[in-house]
Amino acid sequence: MSTTQSRPPGGSWGNESIEPHEYLILYIVNHTNAIVLPRVARLVLGRTVTAEQGFDLTPYKAEQKGVSRAHAAIEISGTQVTLTDLSSTNGTYLNNNQLKPHQPQLIRSGDQIRLGELVGYIYFSSP
Repeated sequence: MSTTQSRPPGGSWGNESIEPHEYLILYIVNHTNAIVLPRVARLVLGRTVTAEQGFDLTPYKAEQKGVSRAHAAIEISGTQVTLTDLSSTNGTYLNNNQLKPHQPQLIRSGDQIRLGELVGYIYFSSP
């Protein structure tokens, strides 16, 4: 697996806080379209999740890449955004550091996230 691909364009980089008017944008490596994630207090990333539960990564070969049904959660509290592993089978990584289950880690704009072998970059971006 190669995760050395350069960061995709767009969004601010390195910001520790998200502004009320900003969206979460996810760029999945080897896919051309950015994903504008719903801005909700808690968003579960996984496969076969419903829109009410989270964001379904099945169209991005999630099952083949080891993404669990309820793999990780992105949470927004005030201006802070965190990523939490939900006891996934194949691990959740933030900038190549494996997260311990149920221990939220602060996300910065431009960070790399990996769910199993599914790699992406997350940005905070204005419309």
